[in-house]
Amino acid sequence: MLLEKEKEWIKILKTKLPDDPIVFDVGAHKAEYSDYLVSVIPKALCMLFEPSDELFKWLQDNKTYSMWKCAVKDADGLFWFWDIPGREISSLYYRKVFNDIPELTKRWVMCRTLDYIHRHVCHTNWVISLLKLDVEGAELPALMGGSSLLKNKAITFIQFENGETLVDAGYGLPDVVRYLNSFGYRVYDIIDGAIVEVGDNNDTLEYTNFVATYKKMI
Repeated sequence: MLLEKEKEWIKILKTKLPDDPIVFDVGAHKAEYSDYLVSVIPKALCMLFEPSDELFKWLQDNKTYSMWKCAVKDADGLFWFWDIPGREISSLYYRKVFNDIPELTKRWVMCRTLDYIHRHVCHTNWVISLLKLDVEGAELPALMGGSSLLKNKAITFIQFENGETLVDAGYGLPDVVRYLNSFGYRVYDIIDGAIVEVGDNNDTLEYTNFVATYKKMI
């Protein structure tokens, strides 16, 4: 399900992105984010990453984007993945909401780092115009796996999800903000229609989306 905040961010970013941005949709689900983004920025090149067997099969049958069946993390290799058929809360981390869900399954999935993907999938001189992360608690590990990209400013904008999923994975929003700040990125929110910077003392658990960039936003 695409949040209204996500749509709001896409409309704002349209004015700051190139006409043909390269977009990594990590945690693509059923491509709702990429579909809406392409409706706003028709020349966008969206690359989808989705580890769920069920959802990846659906994407193959229904969408024509470039897509990879993997999760994105801070290390390459096989890691445990908790999956609930028909639900949107699959995760690399065991979450509290998984308690007492009989249909919960646990299996190995291939994980790749953003740095690996950029080296082996993309042209090495590509800049990722927009990285969207909706990975149910793996947002910080995914960013850590892209440290070379962040250091080289090879990602322009990052839109990531916030909520109790981060706490279930053992960290919080301040950790994400501090990590991004260390590479010269600042994190922003939209409050009452205005873009405001998010400090590393903001520990909100609100289910929402923030955007980070090294470029001027305010």
